[in-house]
Amino acid sequence: MAGVAPVVAPGPKRKEPMTRIYLGEFASQQAAKKTLDKLRSVNAENFVLTDKAGKLHIYAGSYFDQKSAAKEKQRFAALGIKSDLKQVVVSVPTFVLTAGCFRTREAAMGKVAELEQLGVKSVVIQKWCVCS
Repeated sequence: MAGVAPVVAPGPKRKEPMTRIYLGEFASQQAAKKTLDKLRSVNAENFVLTDKAGKLHIYAGSYFDQKSAAKEKQRFAALGIKSDLKQVVVSVPTFVLTAGCFRTREAAMGKVAELEQLGVKSVVIQKWCVCS
């Protein structure tokens, strides 16, 4: 829609605050199985993290939006699944979208204005490239 040929590349990791739904700590996979099976039966996202002591910690999702996490926690409560919300800071991947090579800074700024009208936050960086 913006009339550019975008190039997407991995960007730097960024630290982001998130809310996780925490279900508990378990000493073994066998002990955690019942909780994981229950989560799967209600179509809940789930993942397990192991701490330095080897204990398993079960989570049912990570959310940027705390309201969404609280809503899912309520859904679990209605199904008889106890959980807690934990605030964490997580390293998340980012992507850099390059929207083109422009002959002048003014031309690049014009494209920034167009992109921002479409809701795409943009910045101009100076980088040597060969424009066709």
